[in-house]
Amino acid sequence: MLEPSPEVVACYEAANARPASPLERSLLAELEREFVPLAAARGERSADVVVAAIREAVASGSRYVAPKRIREILARWSRQAVRSRTAPTHGLTLRGEAAAPTQSGDPRASLEGLMAPETLDRLIALLEEAVAARLVRTPPMSSASAAPSSPVSVPAEPAAGLAPLWSLAQEHLNERLPPAVFAECIRPARLLAVRSDGEVMLGVPNASVRRKLERHWLPSLEDVLATLLARPVRVRIVTFAEWGEHDASPA
Repeated sequence: MLEPSPEVVACYEAANARPASPLERSLLAELEREFVPLAAARGERSADVVVAAIREAVASGSRYVAPKRIREILARWSRQAVRSRTAPTHGLTLRGEAAAPTQSGDPRASLEGLMAPETLDRLIALLEEAVAARLVRTPPMSSASAAPSSPVSVPAEPAAGLAPLWSLAQEHLNERLPPAVFAECIRPARLLAVRSDGEVMLGVPNASVRRKLERHWLPSLEDVLATLLARPVRVRIVTFAEWGEHDASPA
């Protein structure tokens, strides 16, 4: 059976706060061997890049760092290495250093570092899908819809970037929460704001949904959003009516 480098085992066990099993040790050794080309491109040993991937997984909020998660990070780094060779002036270099400014207009250049890289990749894909499907076009308002809205109506479209971020969060929550809870509480919810101090505002239709989420599912919400944003968050849940009153209040 293959044996991983001691530093890889030590980092993995520290990340998970328990000894690595024989199977996990074998998988870690396979990762070292599989990503030798990536290590060579970075001018490092394969053990070094595996340790770096474990550290990134922990920093992104993962409570359990599995070999599969480590492989995903290493595979992403390999793709970035290929992109950096074909378009070295965009975004960041392989080692995360700022590249020289360009006139390309690449959205990644201004978003790198603000959230987890895999989240950024997925958000850009979602935005591209939305544009392709013309989902961003506002439908014409009919005479019926022009009537005054009720106090609990859904607020206007959130700031750019929040809708695809919440769509991605819903994908993760759909796997964690019971179907009935997801349908009642998560599907109609909307991400309203993400603040610099880590507070995330989530809007829901009514107080009953808010209480259910706060009592039973708040840790799941915070865990998913912290992972996607690559930083700790505090989720504050408000009803759409409360958020409307907040927006209407004087500054």
